[in-house]
Amino acid sequence: SLGFASSAVATITDLGTLGGIGSVANGINASGRIVGESATEVADEPHAFYWQSGTMTDMGTLGGGSSSDANGISNAAYIVGSSTINPSGTRAFLWQNGTMSDLGMLPGGTYSAAYAVNSSGQVVGLSENNSSGVSRPVLWYNGLVTDLGTLGENYSIAYGINDNGDVVGQSTTSLGGRAFLWQNGTMKNLGTLGGSSSVALGISRYGQVVGYSSTATDQVRGFLWEAGRMRNLGMLGSAQGINDNGQVVGYSSTATGQTHAFVWYNGTVSDLGTLPGGDRSVASAINNTGQVVGESNRTVGGAPYAVRWTLAPVNFWTPRAALPSARRGPAVGVANGLLYAIGGLNGADAALSSVVAYNPSTNAWSTKASLPAARQGGNGAAAIGSMLYVAGGYDAAGALTRTLYAYNASTNTWSTRANMPAVSACGGSAMISGKLYVFTGCRLSSTGAQIAAGSLYRYDPSTNLWATLHSAPSVHAQPAVGVISGKLYVVGGNNGASVAVRRLDVYDPATNTWSTNAPMPTARVAAGAAVVGGRLHVIGGRNGGTYLNTVEAYDPVTNFWVVRAAMPAARAGFGVGVISSLAYAAGGRNSTSVLATNERYTP
Repeated sequence: SLGFASSAVATITDLGTLGGIGSVANGINASGRIVGESATEVADEPHAFYWQSGTMTDMGTLGGGSSSDANGISNAAYIVGSSTINPSGTRAFLWQNGTMSDLGMLPGGTYSAAYAVNSSGQVVGLSENNSSGVSRPVLWYNGLVTDLGTLGENYSIAYGINDNGDVVGQSTTSLGGRAFLWQNGTMKNLGTLGGSSSVALGISRYGQVVGYSSTATDQVRGFLWEAGRMRNLGMLGSAQGINDNGQVVGYSSTATGQTHAFVWYNGTVSDLGTLPGGDRSVASAINNTGQVVGESNRTVGGAPYAVRWTLAPVNFWTPRAALPSARRGPAVGVANGLLYAIGGLNGADAALSSVVAYNPSTNAWSTKASLPAARQGGNGAAAIGSMLYVAGGYDAAGALTRTLYAYNASTNTWSTRANMPAVSACGGSAMISGKLYVFTGCRLSSTGAQIAAGSLYRYDPSTNLWATLHSAPSVHAQPAVGVISGKLYVVGGNNGASVAVRRLDVYDPATNTWSTNAPMPTARVAAGAAVVGGRLHVIGGRNGGTYLNTVEAYDPVTNFWVVRAAMPAARAGFGVGVISSLAYAAGGRNSTSVLATNERYTP
């Protein structure tokens, strides 16, 4: 059994029934419309329902059948499920604009059921393919029924689909049932948590998969699969659904042996509780606004009733006061509790020397002393005490420089320190043990041409001297850079041939050596970086001409990447600073414009 966090994380609403005893909610979309099944007043036959704004509507059945259930709903309000038909049999249905349509089945079958639908109207579920009752995973779309295949044996079933058309479910193998991920015509075995079987039930927009698996000790645990790895969430039960923010819901045993609905996020599990008087609950689905649906009984041992939990609001990304003017490629750092945006390029591609500072407590920007000379596209900024250091970068004419400017945040003054050993830009800076480490992503070759680089330098403020350290094993032009536990992490950027990479290289100052760790799931250039909670969060960026809003976080303890809540809009070339475990992303650009955007990220 598992001890949960406090249950005071959500409010619970009883959705009622269609007149009978008992109901279950199976799905919810972005607008809060809920679907499921409920007993009716007549003969207690269950019927599919949709619920909206306090009203539960009976969706009826197909062809005179007596019962139906609704299993999934898309943001485009497509609803899918199954219904009995007259005189006998069960068929998958698609409900749209008040009409329930039979989706059909594979040739020779007598049974089909639909479990999930995406915003394009692609439906997944199962269909028998012959009279022997063998179940196959199917995709219904534009009137066609497609068998998605299996992992080697005959039986398989599809339970979930995202808006990219990626499908998850379970397929039998010679070793037992296995969770699968089907993408672009190929079915991938997701493995198990060490046991004999697993089942995948839901998938997010970003390819995170949830379900349950047996362990080596034959316990059943909820899992989260991402970046090629299945993670045991610790819940003795199942993970049933996931949203695009990485929040997972399902059910698990409590410390007292009851089954309760849970929500999991970033390693924390919270008990969603039950209806007053009840002792059991199950969560089935969650939307991106934190509304969760499932079931709970009203009395100990009583029938289940459809419920909605509304989680306490979590604003992963919050707009804050915009920069006084748009800029991209600024050096961004934090000193004395303020976020500084230093230099960069304006919307006319002119290099800037201006400096502005953001105060989170007042949500306001102020103008500070300007740089000694314009700089942009450099190696970021890093603070040592109240001093901010800006090394290298491009000058107003677009030439690489080797200057080191130091800003005293207590006196609002700039000074010039010892030049870097070489001209450089396209990198990042960080403080380790009172010294400045500067990773450079581009430099000049012996012929004077600009090339990608992986050079590393260390500056000692106490002696005003530089040291040249071992270069990275690979070049990283415009990478994300951060420090965790005294080690420098350099990830992504391009490889010198304008190709974004996923590579993660880690420098250990104690040994002056580099190691290569698990690659980032998404290749990207000009992303932001924030170290919060012992993880390196890589934010936005671009891959070629595609601007990204995705966020991925690296945990050095597990050598594993996880997807976190995406930015509201894609951008690259911005700077990030962390104040009180909150990250602020300022400036940058998208595919058309230089931006003044400033957003706060709550990891």
